[in-house]
Amino acid sequence: MLCATAAPAVTSNTQITIIKRALTRRDKTAAAPGPVTPDNARELGYGVIYTIAPSPLSAGMVWVGSDTGLIHLTRDAGKTWRNVTPAGLPAFSKVTQIEASHFDPPVAYAAVDRHRREDYRPYVYRTRDFGKTWTEVTEGLHEPAYLNSIKEDPKRKGLLYAATELDVAVSFDDGDRWQSLQLNLPAVSVRDLAIHGDDLVAATFGRGFWILDNISPLRQIDPKAVASEAFLYKPATAVRMNPESFFGTPFPPEEPKAKNPPEGAMIDYFLKSADGDITLEILDGKNQVVRRYSSQEHAPAPARPGAIADSWIAPLARLTAKAGMNRFAWDLRYAMPGVEEDGDGGDEFGGAAQGPQVLPGTYRARLTVTGQFFQQRYTQPFKVTLDPRSTATALELQKQLDLCLAISRAMSAAAREGRTLKGPPNAAAQAEIAAVARLLGAALNAAESADRTPPASAYEIFQQASRRLTALLARP
Repeated sequence: MLCATAAPAVTSNTQITIIKRALTRRDKTAAAPGPVTPDNARELGYGVIYTIAPSPLSAGMVWVGSDTGLIHLTRDAGKTWRNVTPAGLPAFSKVTQIEASHFDPPVAYAAVDRHRREDYRPYVYRTRDFGKTWTEVTEGLHEPAYLNSIKEDPKRKGLLYAATELDVAVSFDDGDRWQSLQLNLPAVSVRDLAIHGDDLVAATFGRGFWILDNISPLRQIDPKAVASEAFLYKPATAVRMNPESFFGTPFPPEEPKAKNPPEGAMIDYFLKSADGDITLEILDGKNQVVRRYSSQEHAPAPARPGAIADSWIAPLARLTAKAGMNRFAWDLRYAMPGVEEDGDGGDEFGGAAQGPQVLPGTYRARLTVTGQFFQQRYTQPFKVTLDPRSTATALELQKQLDLCLAISRAMSAAAREGRTLKGPPNAAAQAEIAAVARLLGAALNAAESADRTPPASAYEIFQQASRRLTALLARP
């Protein structure tokens, strides 16, 4: 039974109207009473509507599929229905999901499961003419990966995702060819998929949710990208967050858990080979370099053992140059030259020092790939938006940035001076510089503790530390 509201808005007086019965059997009237057998069960009404798919493009257009192997379509809000079942689809094939196209009203996709009849093959059907004809599109899908769900990407035409009994598959050409999107997903029954913004969410029969963060590169893959020596994908919009500096004690190693997505802007790029060197620059709206990374940068020397386990401390992001897909997460912060390399001015838990957060706005990622006989440069714009929970004004954020940049410059100067004083003869001077660096770190933490005009205490601590630093730098 399929129902629909008679009024456009749900109110206390909304009337519910039955718009159609018997969409689960082929005949308009039930067969004569008698023993129920596999041959007459469908005609006797033993079945349910299993999937309902309203068109996002055409009002009153609804596709329905049953677990008896039937598909019906209405284009007038249920007044009339047409049986559009694919020719040759056997009885009691479960139509697990119908997906109405987000781009063309005549287009729809149907996933079918026949494992109850001991048929474990995948079945996917596509129509481009309101169900008058269907094409089976299963190249690349293999038994026993029968389908539980199919979804169309709402932002790219022809990009499809399939949830199978074993994994998740993807098609870039409207279902003509499929390939695995397994990555680190275990072999598990995936029962449904959802696309939430730029993320693909998979619900599994193992009572788990898996999220493929930031699928924007999938939306940009095309023959040009595949044929290129290198390709920089347009980053998705990044959200400027103001997280806590310490998240608490990590879970024990044996505790089941999954990683959260990296914070900041995810920058994806493709390299056909790993022969070259790459650099990544982040530019602001004034074309000024905010941050620069290189694949030639070496990882810092291991820190001395301390009271805090290494697993508590997030490692610094490193720019990779491996063949295939690469992903780098920019933390939406300015560089702090000298401090990041030495680790001076880090937090009390051993984390590396961080520069100030950038302002919301438009930025550009610039990737330079240098090979033995060539150099190519790629640029893509992207946006950084403010945390929607923040109430800070543009003026408040600018005041915060101005103070934080001044503090970071002072911290860099302290780090340079500390390097020149290394050695036993300068132990006392080194200790003074270290004390000033800690003062400056405290001022930076206070200034960035929230999206607001920095508190007076941050300015005061910074001024005290600046006077001490100026005096130290002026000594002969």
